[in-house]
Amino acid sequence: EECRLIMKELWSLVDQSGFYDVYRPALGGWHDDQGRGVVLAGVDPSEPLADTCFATERDGKRVVASLAKGPSAGQSTMFIILDKVLGVNHRRSSETGAFQAEMLGYMPRPHRELAARVLRDFGSEGSGSFADYAASDKASEDVVVLHRRCVEALAKLRQSHFHVATTYLKKTSKGTGESTFRDLLQDALDTTIAAVAAPSADE
Repeated sequence: EECRLIMKELWSLVDQSGFYDVYRPALGGWHDDQGRGVVLAGVDPSEPLADTCFATERDGKRVVASLAKGPSAGQSTMFIILDKVLGVNHRRSSETGAFQAEMLGYMPRPHRELAARVLRDFGSEGSGSFADYAASDKASEDVVVLHRRCVEALAKLRQSHFHVATTYLKKTSKGTGESTFRDLLQDALDTTIAAVAAPSADE
């Protein structure tokens, strides 16, 4: 609820045209159709490279370039962990599932490892999610209600995020991180709402 209240403050704190025309271009990243990216000066091409980097030739020199997309809230472990713990399971073939998997490559290694551990421990190979426990015979009515309220709160937060994003990015189909944000956020919201009544199994 506190996150939703913070989002409501955006309308008075952030000018829509200023965000779109001035601030947002700085979030574009270097992911272009030509596959050139941006050269990272001083990076040794012989060293192990991040997923978004590659060695290439530029002006007769061997350099490292990056095709990194701009920053996105999806690059935080928060939503990936919340989804997994609460049993909001985005299909790997869905837009949200594919986007979350891609964003793991943008996270600092400790964050990525934390997300991987949560995905393992709260998945079919581990103890299962909160949703799995809430659906079991061991769960009390209080646990079932608490799980539903947690997922409902996550759905409300995603609804607020969708409203903010569609307002501030109404001139484009691309969101931060080069996402097709309307389809992406709607898919995430639909899956979360569905999990309120019937948590989906891992796919």
